[in-house]
Amino acid sequence: MWPGPLFLGIYFAPESPWWLVRKGRLDDAKTSLLRLTSLDRETDFDADETVAMMVHTTALEENVRCLACSLPLLGDLTFATDYCWGFVYRLL
Repeated sequence: MWPGPLFLGIYFAPESPWWLVRKGRLDDAKTSLLRLTSLDRETDFDADETVAMMVHTTALEENVRCLACSLPLLGDLTFATDYCWGFVYRLL
């Protein structure tokens, strides 16, 4: 029952503007942003400014390393914490 509607939803879903920016497709990212935002002209949304912010954020993220990924002990602790919180969440 679920595969049909799920497939249609995925097929017609717009591409993520963040993914498009990371792939260097800035014009497509702007088009995707305009498609995802409302047409209410009372807001001062600027798609070019938003894409520029995404480009800046992506450039900053390229220089950041995950400490939990580089140290085996922290990676194990992160996994254990996630596992414990997942267990607690199921109990609620």
